[in-house]
Amino acid sequence: MARKKRISTNSVAARLVGGKPLALKLHADGSLVVIRPDGRKAHFDAAQVRAAGQAEDDGSAPPIKQAAS
Repeated sequence: MARKKRISTNSVAARLVGGKPLALKLHADGSLVVIRPDGRKAHFDAAQVRAAGQAEDDGSAPPIKQAAS
């Protein structure tokens, strides 16, 4: 069985916010809270985090929508 490539949380967070995050926190439920480069906080649910990780892994770039806060 082929192993999946491991993608860093920092890389996924950067993909989600469109730049290098100032800080981030990955929660046990798979959700991610990121402080954007401009200082605003963004919340992403587990599905959005998985989608961004898969897009990074396979080179596709589906649009990422931010979860309502």
